[in-house]
Amino acid sequence: MERKKHIEKKPLKEIILSKRFLILIVLFVLFSFFIKLKVLLFLALFVFLNFLLRVIIENLTHQRIDIELLTFFIVITTYLHGIRLGVLMSIGGIIGEIICYKKVKAYYLFLLLQYFLDVFIVFYLQHLNYYHIAIIVILFNNVFSYFIERVIIGRYLIQILLFRACNIIFNLIIFLSLSDYMLKVFV
Repeated sequence: MERKKHIEKKPLKEIILSKRFLILIVLFVLFSFFIKLKVLLFLALFVFLNFLLRVIIENLTHQRIDIELLTFFIVITTYLHGIRLGVLMSIGGIIGEIICYKKVKAYYLFLLLQYFLDVFIVFYLQHLNYYHIAIIVILFNNVFSYFIERVIIGRYLIQILLFRACNIIFNLIIFLSLSDYMLKVFV
């Protein structure tokens, strides 16, 4: 009798992960035909850093904390490279969130709308000082998020205020400490 060889099967999770990775590589190559490679690498790095920060913080604290770098990256990208790349950064950030949490949430539609509005705010206020634009975007995001979380989602007021306060402080620190460097490097 002849023995059948045992074929080692990959777990389904590994196959799905490798398909996601393959899709990201294909998208990266396609975008490289339309966008400068240096800018594309920065966009990919920004999405990855935002993803990494969220995973690290949420694994350490075991709770959702509204700390993210995507707003900063969207403002920098739109300010330096225009509305088209700002929108691409917004979409890339949401795709990163979906990959990070392995879920598509209805909240992401509101978040995407918020990021698109950020792009338009930055684009139409480019005549202002960069830091003024950053403060306007930070305040807009938190008012918009408050409205969505309170009126549409129905979260508790104290929970929203804690998230919003954390977000404002974190974003101000990020914008004030990293902007000069990023404006020079990401040109």
